[in-house]
Amino acid sequence: MWEEKLDMLKEYKNKNGDCNVPKDWPDRQLVNWVVAQRTKYRNGKLGYDRINRLGEIGFVWKIDK
Repeated sequence: MWEEKLDMLKEYKNKNGDCNVPKDWPDRQLVNWVVAQRTKYRNGKLGYDRINRLGEIGFVWKIDK
């Protein structure tokens, strides 16, 4: 499941140039997954390997509103 969402995020980045999936993006599953990764990271509940893998593709941990 996590791997599938990571692949979806990589596809999003290839098409859009970044990993900043907007909250109004049509694929709600991807939006929710991205929000969950940021929340887990903030709460110290995201594993080191996943942090690194997301970081490798340019994932932004904090989005300025």
